[in-house]
Amino acid sequence: MPVAHDGQRISSLSALQRMKAINSSHDLAVAQACDVSAVTPLCLRTLYGTISYQPRVPGKNKIGLTNYLGETSNRSDISLFLNQFRPEAAEAAFNIMQFRIEVIADGDNQQTPNNVTQLSTDKDLEGNLDAETILGISYPTPLIAYNTGGSPPFKPDDGTPTNRNEPYLVWLQYVLAQRDLPQVISTSHGEDEQTVPPAYARRVCNQFAQLGVRGVSLLFASGDNGVGPE
Repeated sequence: MPVAHDGQRISSLSALQRMKAINSSHDLAVAQACDVSAVTPLCLRTLYGTISYQPRVPGKNKIGLTNYLGETSNRSDISLFLNQFRPEAAEAAFNIMQFRIEVIADGDNQQTPNNVTQLSTDKDLEGNLDAETILGISYPTPLIAYNTGGSPPFKPDDGTPTNRNEPYLVWLQYVLAQRDLPQVISTSHGEDEQTVPPAYARRVCNQFAQLGVRGVSLLFASGDNGVGPE
């Protein structure tokens, strides 16, 4: 099944040829741009009506994403993805003016290929997917990835017996100390509410609010199943 996703190959040559054939067209219906077996930047840009949008101040506006739990955004993987699905954006993968990585509290930034163990645990799958999606949609708006290390306070439960929660407070203390921030910051991580100590949650929420006062829009994932079984 052809999929536009890290770690998996597009096995159908006809589907790949179809994607390449339509990738350069800006006059497509959603049904033409999108495929039930693959979600590409072209599909998303068509769905949201941004296919012909030209950023007016790409040198001023910026977008951020957060990486936690040993994740980074691998430039080589991002380059491969963009060359295939948004060729004009591919130069951003290795251009630090277009795509910058900031490491916080010894966060991970491994840019070499994953070893067998790392591949088996899907290391960097989330970080790559986030960067590829954002650059694939918003190029040439610059992107900053914040790779944050550490572990937060934690309350284990039956579903989450070990601490895999994100150190939001460490990240917040870093970004709130910066003078120049992205206007939008995306986070695709989350945890079960009952595993977060209430005092810690209140402190984190208050600092999220401080970012809002500074004009930063924070986007968070609703979970892989939305408001479903998670």
